[in-house]
Amino acid sequence: MTFHNRGGVRTGAGRPAKAPTKTIRIEENLGEKINDLSKKLEPDYILSKWESVEKFLLYNVPLEQQEKHNNLPDNLSKALLNDSLIKLLDKIFGKFSPDDFISYWEDIDLTETEIEPVLKATPQKPDIQEIIADLPLFQFQESASESITSEKQDTPGIAEFESTSNVTPQKLDTAVEFSDYKTSDGNFLTKEQYNIIKSVRVRLTQTKKKGLLIEALAGTGKSTMLAEIAKVLKSEKLSPLECRFVVFGRKNKQDLANKLSEIKWEKSVQTLNSLGYEILRDALGKSHKQFRLNNGKYQQIAQQKKYLNSYNQWGEEIRGQLQTKNQYKEIAVETQTDFLDLIDKMRLHCYFLDEITEDNVWEISSKYGMKICKNRLSEITEAACDVLEAGLDEGIKELHIDFLDQSWLLWHDQNMYKDVFEKWSNKFKVISVDECQDTDLLQIEFIKLLHNQSKNFVIACGDKNQAIYNFRGCLTDGIDVIAKKFNCDKMPLTTNWRCGKKHLELVRNIYSHIDIKPSPVAPSGEIRIIKESKFLDIFEEVDRSLSFFGISRKNAPLLIFAIRLLTAGYPARIKDRNLGAKLLNKVKEVVRGKYHVDNFLNKVEEWFLFQANSINKLPEKIIEQKLTELRDYRDCLVALFAKFQPKSLNDWKTEIDQIFDESITTKKIIDLYTIHSGKGGEGHYTFIIYPEQMPIEYEKQSKEEKEQEQHMIYVALTRCLARAKGGILWLILEEKQDKFSYPKWLPSDYRKLWGETENNDEEIDEGIIF
Repeated sequence: MTFHNRGGVRTGAGRPAKAPTKTIRIEENLGEKINDLSKKLEPDYILSKWESVEKFLLYNVPLEQQEKHNNLPDNLSKALLNDSLIKLLDKIFGKFSPDDFISYWEDIDLTETEIEPVLKATPQKPDIQEIIADLPLFQFQESASESITSEKQDTPGIAEFESTSNVTPQKLDTAVEFSDYKTSDGNFLTKEQYNIIKSVRVRLTQTKKKGLLIEALAGTGKSTMLAEIAKVLKSEKLSPLECRFVVFGRKNKQDLANKLSEIKWEKSVQTLNSLGYEILRDALGKSHKQFRLNNGKYQQIAQQKKYLNSYNQWGEEIRGQLQTKNQYKEIAVETQTDFLDLIDKMRLHCYFLDEITEDNVWEISSKYGMKICKNRLSEITEAACDVLEAGLDEGIKELHIDFLDQSWLLWHDQNMYKDVFEKWSNKFKVISVDECQDTDLLQIEFIKLLHNQSKNFVIACGDKNQAIYNFRGCLTDGIDVIAKKFNCDKMPLTTNWRCGKKHLELVRNIYSHIDIKPSPVAPSGEIRIIKESKFLDIFEEVDRSLSFFGISRKNAPLLIFAIRLLTAGYPARIKDRNLGAKLLNKVKEVVRGKYHVDNFLNKVEEWFLFQANSINKLPEKIIEQKLTELRDYRDCLVALFAKFQPKSLNDWKTEIDQIFDESITTKKIIDLYTIHSGKGGEGHYTFIIYPEQMPIEYEKQSKEEKEQEQHMIYVALTRCLARAKGGILWLILEEKQDKFSYPKWLPSDYRKLWGETENNDEEIDEGIIF
């Protein structure tokens, strides 16, 4: 559309043209001309030929006639003459971009859907007067505008053709409040999202910049929100080198990088290890090729110093000091894994070498259930400090590092590298931390070294109700620690864009303190409870082109169900390679280099009893937890052996690698996850295996451990992806001698088997958690 400079403003003056007052002649028959146009021409054609239409209305210049044909199918062309349909589409596309709308409804197969016809109504064209009244030509002198629009005062306008006035767009009838702010792809932000965007802009201009904590509940679009923040930062002339979006895990990195590729900001996304490694290379003035990355580094150091068992060149075992019995027949550390876990946790909990005490070592070992001898605590503490100091020297001087060293080395020697941290702190304007509920102290303290409130600010994003990685060394209160250290204002994201209304209703019934809301377009969704004997029936009626997501609190049930699916001919895999590697190591522990098919199960039982006896010597508060984990591993080994009966250790590796597979494939496979590996995932059809096994409870369980068990229920219940198809959440109940029980946390209103009228064989568990 041509812009007419009628206000006398000098070109380039930087201010808008004034509205004309007396320079345009208003013809008396203008209303009749408009009515005539509305009968002969389509609105889109009038807009496309506006300059000619303008000359026709004001100066009687002949107007080129519209061609009778367009590129739309006949049925669609006729449908768009319906005023009600136009208004409905306007409401839809006022909220969603066409791409989002297509993505949401493309699962529908209209050939399978019978639609009852309705009585035909006379199609009506959109009122062209409403359209023209909102166009720039008629935004002039008030009296002139009134004379043009006087004939349409009782007729609503068509919002497809946006008015230049500040009119609030219509909102869907929903509990979710929307702002008037549109994203670059045409979607409206919710008020919560807009408030976050606004807060980011404010912080860019603050002299002392406060942090921002986005408390994003499950399925509320954290990565989408971070992508919108990146667009705002770019619009404020910041570069990707000045902003870092720190994520945890390669998959999360790739997902966010894909979203930021639209604005060419992929390089702003890094894992914390990658960022630490980049700063470490800069601090030491070395290239990537000069470093040796070795995750077995600290085991090698401990073996070289003769603390742990090793083997010589002839394969003979050399006993390590900590694994050799003393005069009282006590072994300092039960396994090498216990000592190496201690080394890792001492680094994650930010202990300086010259400050480590025996009390520190006992506290850490007790917290994480490491099997060490308290009577040899002094010896263990001295060995840990010796190994850590050697690791520090090798990292700095010989460039021999493991993954934790990438941030720990510089953190530990931070006083020597103040200039380096100041240099990098000056580079950054924004540091974003995703999944911040799962941060450990080392990660937080490392980011603190890069933070300077006069130069940059931190945007942390996470959900404290999804904190489930305490066993890895993550803080149970990581979100609160971050909020305090970076002086964060807290802002919520509560609209869930993944689940159905019934799924979230169940979540709210169980956890009333979690203010999670369904999206305005959320389908109802379904919750179906079945016994495990009906499990395979699920796959006979579903759309196999959609995604499947199975999840379990324990490992053994996951493995058992994977085997059932494979036996029935359904492709399945467990997407947790770490679990597969652990099971292979357990097999090696059981057989101790001598594998025989005939006596393997006997060896498993001997191994179980030996390990159980060792666990019973641990601090009382962790005994039951460790025994539960041990039983789970034993059941996994028995299930695998019963199915495959591997002839050798190599066969064990082959079978485990086939089941535990995290690779991406286009083939539709039923994916199974532990709750820890599945957090962040979703599926159109989701099933929770043995939900009654949650929460795991035992004596002496700490408050934090109880909380994390509840968090795992919440994570499991919020994985179901509700769209036009799918959206079914199954709870698969275990059967024992034809008896079953419902989960303690399941409200009584939900306790009914799907497809069955009576529960005569039910064993009721009255415990319900609210």
